[in-house]
Amino acid sequence: MITDHAMSSALYDYYNGLLGVNFDRSRRLNLETLGVPTLQLHALEVLFTEEEIWAVIKDLPNDKAPGPGLFYKMT
Repeated sequence: MITDHAMSSALYDYYNGLLGVNFDRSRRLNLETLGVPTLQLHALEVLFTEEEIWAVIKDLPNDKAPGPGLFYKMT
């Protein structure tokens, strides 16, 4: 009889083997040659500030809550 632990261990080992292996690609695309612009996206990794989060919450329309009802907003 296969236990839950044995199954989870087997799944982990299988996907760790797939995802944990470095490989070299046989072909590469040169995006600059294709005219694709290079973008600096480091700003996307910056954490949201509490003020930004509250600003978004306050701007949410009250009548757009999922399901029946309204958003409850603290002021």
